[in-house]
This record gives sequence, structure tokens and C-alpha cells, in this order.
Amino acid sequence: MLQLTPTTTTTGSATARDRRVAPAVLIGGTFLLTTVANFLFNAASAIWDQENFGAGGLSRADQLPVIAGLGILGLVVALVLGKVFEDERASRGAIVLGTLSILTLPMFFSGAPAAFGAVAAVRAGFAKGGQPATGAGRGFGIAGIVVAFLVIVAVFGGNLAGIIENAAA
Repeated sequence: MLQLTPTTTTTGSATARDRRVAPAVLIGGTFLLTTVANFLFNAASAIWDQENFGAGGLSRADQLPVIAGLGILGLVVALVLGKVFEDERASRGAIVLGTLSILTLPMFFSGAPAAFGAVAAVRAGFAKGGQPATGAGRGFGIAGIVVAFLVIVAVFGGNLAGIIENAAA
């Protein structure tokens, strides 16, 4: 599915190494820092804080299946679409996946937009072994990686703010 072989180029007498992140690290790390981290934050909070969180009146414990289900579904769909849009269709894949990362932003708590964004970045050639896309594919790859980064910040920022708020109360 994703090319994991390192690439090197020779320019004159010097050898340049591809220093980009491996696709598995980019996608897996994004999933860990969004879906898994939010699940663990909410699980820990459910143990210590039994109050309603305010998301539709659901407790944090009630939200755990939603976070896990949507996060895993988003990752699986992103990986399947990433496989469908390989090779010569990679630029189109970056556009589709980048668009999905933006459209799924209301579900940021699940990490699904970050998974779509990370796979869009891989399809746009921002990961090791990828051929850099041009035009709209490159733009949507950039949008995807920005969405992934913002979701990571939102997950950690929101959960840390909740911890500080509970500690102050």
C-alpha cells in the first residue's frame, strides 16, 4: 500500500538521503496522537470525574465508544481510499482525502479528520518514498497535514484545559 523503502539520490560526489517521515509513522503517529490520546484522556477523566462533560449531556464514559468507533472508521476509510488512489492517481487521492479531512472537522474529537489529512499528505508525496504532487494535489496535501496538526493541538489543548479546569474547581 504505502512505499516504505528509503530513497537516495546522487548529485556529483555527494549522496543526499530522503529525510522525510515514513508513511506508517506519519499516519500511525497521527492516529495515536488524536484518537488514542483522546480516548485515553477521556477514559482517565471518566475514572476520576463522574460529571457530565456537556457533549449532549453524555458523560465521558458514554463518549468513549463514539471516539473509538469514529476514529477507527476514519482511519480505515482513509487507508482504503489511500490504497485506491495509488501511483498515477495519487494527486487525485490527495484532493479527495484532503477534502474529507476538511469536511469531517466537526468530528475532530475522534481523530478522523487527522487520519484523512495524514493520508492526503502521503498521497501528495510529503512522506518518505513519495513523489511530490503539484497543483491542487499538493495544495490539498498541505491542507490535510495542517488539519492533522490542528486536530492534534485541539485534542491536547482541550483535554489539558479540562484537566486544569477540574484541578482548579
